Amino acid sequence: SGFERVRLLARTTVTSPKRIRKTKSLLKKAFRYQMEGIGFSLIEVLSPCPTYWRLNPAESNDHIENTMVETFPLGIFRDVE
Repeated sequence: SGFERVRLLARTTVTSPKRIRKTKSLLKKAFRYQMEGIGFSLIEVLSPCPTYWRLNPAESNDHIENTMVETFPLGIFRDVE
């Protein structure tokens, strides 16, 4: 199957400074894997959309943390260097 070719698979968010740093680190790693020819990477980022959701920015972040993360858990699901 094609899953063996996936080297980095993760889901993250940008709802706090700590999570932003983690997202930045994962994106850097994904680009490094690609540039070194290690394999395919996919980083899914849950990000707020206050305008569409009709929430203020703080409420948007809370929505991600309290609702979306339950359905779409955060984490590194595969990391094979």
